[in-house]
Amino acid sequence: MTRYNRHTTIVLTVITFIVLTGCDQNSQSTKQKIVQSDTNKKLRLLTYGEPPDLEGRNAENVIADKWGIEYYSVAGCNVTQELIDRVDKHNKEVEVLIESKFGKSWQSSFDKEVKEELIKQKIASSLLDKEEIINKKQKELAKEGNGIHYRFQPINKNEYKASVTGWGQINGKDEYVSYFRYLVNIENKKIKLTSTILLKE
Repeated sequence: MTRYNRHTTIVLTVITFIVLTGCDQNSQSTKQKIVQSDTNKKLRLLTYGEPPDLEGRNAENVIADKWGIEYYSVAGCNVTQELIDRVDKHNKEVEVLIESKFGKSWQSSFDKEVKEELIKQKIASSLLDKEEIINKKQKELAKEGNGIHYRFQPINKNEYKASVTGWGQINGKDEYVSYFRYLVNIENKKIKLTSTILLKE
């Protein structure tokens, strides 16, 4: 159950393993991020532009973490040619390292695993969609123009820790929060509610 709301860009900065930003201006701090990444030489691929769909990004993050790859956003929609050139240069260097580790066909293998992971997460989502407590919270948030999003963390090939997230208030402040946590088994189609404590994401 992926619902988009007016805070989608901010949500992405909070919930994903990769730091994503909205449409901001290219700044000195952005340049510093690239310089740091250049000297890091980790398997970090830089990104910019509009955030992708949340479901796809969540699945991609799971596989990237498994492979030891990191996607790192350095800018939003407004970018300079200098930024584009530096990102391209950095990514080409990192892709050489990835290729040396995983082979020339790494991208097709990676994409295949992402597709498989997305299918599994959709099964997990469909199980959570049936939960009365989640549906009740979704209706409540919909009145405010917000919605629910699921974030999955694999335990093994068939089980996930799932966090049901959305906008809420903690100590009177608007925060992106986790409303509920579950264990989800997509093999036996069972889920278990493990916590209803409101937590900041």
